[in-house]
Amino acid sequence: MKDGDGGLPEAMLKALAADLPIFEQHGMSLTSAGDGRAVIRAVAEKGMVNAQGMVHGGLAYVMADTASAYALRSIGPPGVTQNASITYLKGAKPGMELEAEAQVVTAGARMVSLRAEVRSGESLIAHGMFNFARLSR
Repeated sequence: MKDGDGGLPEAMLKALAADLPIFEQHGMSLTSAGDGRAVIRAVAEKGMVNAQGMVHGGLAYVMADTASAYALRSIGPPGVTQNASITYLKGAKPGMELEAEAQVVTAGARMVSLRAEVRSGESLIAHGMFNFARLSR
């Protein structure tokens, strides 16, 4: 999905992501971004475990929100999360490889809605909707 607003090419998006502390802090990498879609991967580390021995749901949220931001940036000006709703379906365990994929659903001049899913292999861990307010052009 392109809207003519000058999204960044995938190589530039990957270079930008590689330099951001949030990627390093959460062991994330941007594996692809373009045409209103982005994919982020991470391995759930032991340091992310909650009191129940499962990986804290915040990791799935961070991955989905970040994938949404890069999906948006692939089609035009960046934005900031306006609101989000995420549903957790299964817990993740330390060592699991997680993948978050986000896709633009609708893109207006000021607001963009995206759908995101976090999976471990074929297993759906969480899914959600993210609304971003575009920054001034």
